[in-house]
Amino acid sequence: MLKFKIHEGDVFYYEYVNSRDQNLVRDTFTVKNGKLVLLKEEYSWYGVGQEYLNISYEDGMVVVHVNGVIDELVIMGAFTVPQKIVVNGEEYPINWSGKRIAIRVIG
Repeated sequence: MLKFKIHEGDVFYYEYVNSRDQNLVRDTFTVKNGKLVLLKEEYSWYGVGQEYLNISYEDGMVVVHVNGVIDELVIMGAFTVPQKIVVNGEEYPINWSGKRIAIRVIG
């Protein structure tokens, strides 16, 4: 089991490559009031299935401003594209193909 500490207000990232269009996607999360908050999603250009509302362009990237609150982040590991969680500068590769992982705030 992978564990890491994130405190209220800390930021962490889920980075992956869009399997269809092969562009890098970076989701930025924080913890607020004991919940996960997806602050924004960034990518270099529009790929299949990517959001198009509430966007801006920053440093050559498309930025989707989400501010969505979720109880847990569920990720399906894939061998076809690289995926990782980045916390406090440490990278945690997700290379468990076909395995579901969940990230949640624990009291």
